[in-house]
Amino acid sequence: MTASYGWCIGIYASLSIGAEAPYLNLTGVPMSIKPGFEPLLDAKAAADYLAVSIPTLATWRCTKRYDIKYYKIGRAVRYRRSDLDAFLNSQMQPAGAFQ
Repeated sequence: MTASYGWCIGIYASLSIGAEAPYLNLTGVPMSIKPGFEPLLDAKAAADYLAVSIPTLATWRCTKRYDIKYYKIGRAVRYRRSDLDAFLNSQMQPAGAFQ
């Protein structure tokens, strides 16, 4: 008898990034999220959120041009949305500022 793992393929593929996105366990059943839990975004989602390309985000991270906090999980790089918001707020210029 062979095990079938087809049921778990694509469970996360249909999830969109955002607060309204459901969080599913491996059986596809919605699960509750602990208060204060903030899902981590991958590089593509973070780059989309900042409206920059993935290579630009990687360059900023590697050269430390900007202080964008990130997490390394093995080889994967992840970002918290609140850290991206803090970065965006730090880049805000006063009205009428020319640089």
